[in-house]
Amino acid sequence: MRDLTIRHVCFGSGRPKICVPIAAETRDELKAFAGRAASAAADLFEWRCDWLTGFSAEDLEEILRELRQIIGDRPLIFTFRTGAEGGRQDIGEAAYLPLLKAAAKSRQADLIDIEYRRGDALFREAAACAHEAGAFVIASYHDFSATPAPEEMLSIFGEMHALGADFLKLAVMPQGPEDVLRLMAATRKAADLYDQPVISMSMGGMGVFSRVSGELTGSAITFASAGRGSAPGQMDAADVKAILISLHDASFL
Repeated sequence: MRDLTIRHVCFGSGRPKICVPIAAETRDELKAFAGRAASAAADLFEWRCDWLTGFSAEDLEEILRELRQIIGDRPLIFTFRTGAEGGRQDIGEAAYLPLLKAAAKSRQADLIDIEYRRGDALFREAAACAHEAGAFVIASYHDFSATPAPEEMLSIFGEMHALGADFLKLAVMPQGPEDVLRLMAATRKAADLYDQPVISMSMGGMGVFSRVSGELTGSAITFASAGRGSAPGQMDAADVKAILISLHDASFL
């Protein structure tokens, strides 16, 4: 796995970088939440656009500029998580693709999250637009009901790699401790196999160990909350930072 630097933040080596999601239903709430999140122990931020109501693709550049003014020079991920992947809104390709393109063309988002299971054609079109605008691409896969078999997880990472994503992200739900360990082992293998930084997490309370073990497993980013999480199992960002620093200082990696 090679290092990748975005806005002076290096992803890949050292401790995992902490991403704090920003999620709110109205633009006023969004700006207020972003203001609180900006003071959190975050290396980067993710705007969960699917939480917002009453907006269009044409509004994205203005909203992203407002967020950029609040969070400053830290990297920003644009994510519209669809209902099929655990998000708040169900939309089809005809609406999803224009949102990704508008976010990329705004040049305010540094990373564009594209759902891997939306299909190769959509992924490649959205990724090409993002790269043309100078943004990086996260290929993401979410399973809120189970953890795939190890060979399937490695296959997903491999297909994301083949699609030309800049980050490979996998989030799954464990049914027992063995699932958490399988996810962590598959992440380590993927991090050794591919150049792109890998992101993984086992969700829910049982999966919290995977969220702080990235320096061992090779997961480059961990997601933590600043008052409101966007997925089950997210811990407070300040607590996560303290744990990551302690593990880093104590490790022999």
